[in-house]
Amino acid sequence: MVSGVLIGGKQYFELFADRFASGFADKDTADHLREHYRSLGEIYDEPQANVSRPSFIHLVDAQVYDPSGSKLPSENGELWRGRVSSVDGFFLGLFQRK
Repeated sequence: MVSGVLIGGKQYFELFADRFASGFADKDTADHLREHYRSLGEIYDEPQANVSRPSFIHLVDAQVYDPSGSKLPSENGELWRGRVSSVDGFFLGLFQRK
């Protein structure tokens, strides 16, 4: 299971670009990669005439749980992208202890 905050595809690629590029010490390389991955989000700027429904779901602060319900370790919530056709169910809200 995956739990997280739903975001749009454009925001996903902007965040992905920034996080991915931050791992490169060389500024030129980081800038090039950042622009490349941000450009992938441009498909979300305008509705596509040939796309009738969303194909992917995007989450920020995602946490992954194994079948026993235990959260898999991560330092903080992650970005997650999955195919809508692979989603078997969903609920509104987050897995979290009060």
